Amino acid sequence: MKEETKRKINEWRTFVDELNVQFHLGSAEAKEEFEKQKKKLVKWVDAMSHKLHDAQDLTKEKAVELKTSLEELRVQAALGTAETKDELEEQQKKITKGINVFKGKVAEELETTKDHVEDFIGVLDERLSEFHTRFDLFRLQFHLGKEETKEVRDEKMKVVSNKLHNLKTKLTAVGEEIEDKWEDFSEEIADQWHHLKNLN
Repeated sequence: MKEETKRKINEWRTFVDELNVQFHLGSAEAKEEFEKQKKKLVKWVDAMSHKLHDAQDLTKEKAVELKTSLEELRVQAALGTAETKDELEEQQKKITKGINVFKGKVAEELETTKDHVEDFIGVLDERLSEFHTRFDLFRLQFHLGKEETKEVRDEKMKVVSNKLHNLKTKLTAVGEEIEDKWEDFSEEIADQWHHLKNLN
């Protein structure tokens, strides 16, 4: 458990670092990163589609249902390059909606799966959460780009930056004592993500 805990904490710290870099990108760089993340999402969807095809102990009906939802998400992520801010926002909304729908299907399946399938579905859910957070952060960036005054935009950016910093500090400070409190910690981190995503 100790090694798995350390690995997970390191993954989360790296993820927070990546979010921080993404958040501080300029408009052109954010647009470029948005397109990169869309491509990563398509690649991940394709890999998961193959894994679902090979997954045992998922009923055929459930596998088809998950694959259909996954394909709908792929269609949204594979849309052409967004040229305007409105197109960026529209694509972001559609991708986030697709992630939410698929995440809901995964959550339903997680409640009914056998133990040995649970790991696969759990990994699916975790990776979906990462993509969801990234695309939510894009939504926040696009929204901040529309703020009327520089002062308002700067203040909101400062709040988000502080939240990311606090999250990283918390992850860094976590030591071996976390093993006994892993579930509480996971809920606390999820709560931090929730506050970050719902800031605007």
